Amino acid sequence: RDGQAAAVGSAASQAIDLLRGEAWQAGTYEVSTADGKNHRFEVSAIPEPLEIGGPWTVKFPPNLGAPGEVTMDQLASLSNHADPGVKFFSGTATYSRKISVPKEMTGAKRRLYLDLGRAEVMARVKLNGKDLGLLWKPPYRLEITEAVKTGDNALEISVVNLLPNRM
Repeated sequence: RDGQAAAVGSAASQAIDLLRGEAWQAGTYEVSTADGKNHRFEVSAIPEPLEIGGPWTVKFPPNLGAPGEVTMDQLASLSNHADPGVKFFSGTATYSRKISVPKEMTGAKRRLYLDLGRAEVMARVKLNGKDLGLLWKPPYRLEITEAVKTGDNALEISVVNLLPNRM
């Protein structure tokens, strides 16, 4: 595959970024170049991800039927919330919380990424007040290296859903 990589012996996709020379999963990779040469390399260790649990503060714009703010113990679909104003909310909900990043995860030659897993439908991410961009399709992942700092960080994710949530 021209300029693409495949994890050998695995179904992993999007595990490496050839342009940046970065990998998200340990494994053996084979790269085929446009001139037909094959290169094989091993990525032996990737640090464990930092899980971001709850609680999350979720804020809603005024006059759209939802309360001004709720606290959620974990990230979950708003459509599963007990409050009908939250359950049937349509618009932009902003999730926020502090995350603590240990010193071992930051520093030279370290790139950090935030992986949202899934978002319905679009998500704008801010870290420590810096707008890191809009995610609108999988993978819902973006680099946070330039905005993250050792210790406490303010994470804000504004998620826009669709009008059918009101139905």
